[in-house]
Amino acid sequence: MKVEIVTHSTGDQLPLLLDGDGLPIPAPNEFIIARRSLSSNTLVRNLRELAVFYRWLDREGVDLWARVCFEKAFSEEADWLRH
Repeated sequence: MKVEIVTHSTGDQLPLLLDGDGLPIPAPNEFIIARRSLSSNTLVRNLRELAVFYRWLDREGVDLWARVCFEKAFSEEADWLRH
């Protein structure tokens, strides 16, 4: 997972979060695009923070969207690790 900064011909910079295959991850990038009026440094920092979360999800094998869609909340117990 890495943050890639795209520089447009106008000089505007937009950071994107890419997965291990170099493909954009939709949800965090949509969040960043909605906040594109902020400085690029702020957006890069936000994506780096989200990258840590997405790495953790990947390492633990947690499907975030399945959990959100089925309203299966996280808890303090380790049972959330069991899908």
